[in-house]
Amino acid sequence: MPTKNVAKIILVVVILVFLTAISTLACVLTQPKYLANTALFFLNKGSSGLVFKEITIEKVHWYAWDRVSLTQLRIQCQIKGVSYLVSTEVVETRYFKEGPDGSWFVRIKGLDVVSDQLKLLHADAQIKTRFESLRYLNSQITLSASVIDWNRYIIRDIVAQMDYQKGFLVLINGQGNLYGGSMLFRGAAIDHKDLSYYLNIQLKGIDSAIIAEGRPVFEQLTAVVDGDMNMKNLRNQGLLVEAHLAAPAGGSMKASLLRYLAQYVPQRKQVEDLIRKDADVTLSKAQARIISITPEKISSEIILNTSSLNLNLDVKFDINVEGGISGLMGYLHQ
Repeated sequence: MPTKNVAKIILVVVILVFLTAISTLACVLTQPKYLANTALFFLNKGSSGLVFKEITIEKVHWYAWDRVSLTQLRIQCQIKGVSYLVSTEVVETRYFKEGPDGSWFVRIKGLDVVSDQLKLLHADAQIKTRFESLRYLNSQITLSASVIDWNRYIIRDIVAQMDYQKGFLVLINGQGNLYGGSMLFRGAAIDHKDLSYYLNIQLKGIDSAIIAEGRPVFEQLTAVVDGDMNMKNLRNQGLLVEAHLAAPAGGSMKASLLRYLAQYVPQRKQVEDLIRKDADVTLSKAQARIISITPEKISSEIILNTSSLNLNLDVKFDINVEGGISGLMGYLHQ
């Protein structure tokens, strides 16, 4: 066979292979099923603690090579054994090139994230990721959501800003409405050998009566509370908490809550009688200060003023918490 004919055959084969590859790539990128399966395959490569179970897409629309939208994206995954269902109405992505640098912009509409303990509902998000000479720099995330339900504690109308950058996994600042009042929060998940994360929460006007509608444990106390809480998780110690809570307008409480304080008051017999009846005690002032000494031991200061008992109580004491702070949080989740 002449050399020229062999060369032609090889050229035809190369062209066919190239066209086949282009057709396959086009099929993968434009057909929702193939795109979802391809994404599932690559996302599970080398992932640690994160397993993608299923990805479905209803529609893929390419506006240009650098701009695409996905309709009705649905992801089932597990993070450290906890199952999550993530669904969105629309995901739009676009790449902006700025010389050797670039930015990848993602807009998410109608985002829901659901697990056994967490529900993020009716959310929108914007994510901007910056690159420098194809090297990752950082990501900035803006999130707004109608509802976050964490173990049946419900925060509404949340707005948060997050930043992923070197040395910090996530920096977060935000606010929301909580049980008739408001909350501000800021914190970080830190890539550090000792501290894994910290969180500061400021509370204003939180109505315990509204909390009690879903949490019977709070029925024993009626007050509108302000507070400042700091939580940090040390890798070698666990979760530590410092909280300052106050009810400026006073309130009322079940006398049974005074059981552990009766020994510190001169009106001990009167208080013990109220405890037996589990009567309501009206408070003109209520403050609490709680500091973790260790994850199993809490140092507390309780200040209570009540004219009905002619009681002005300022008591400091330590509490050993069975199961540590995590056990106390478990009690509050009842």
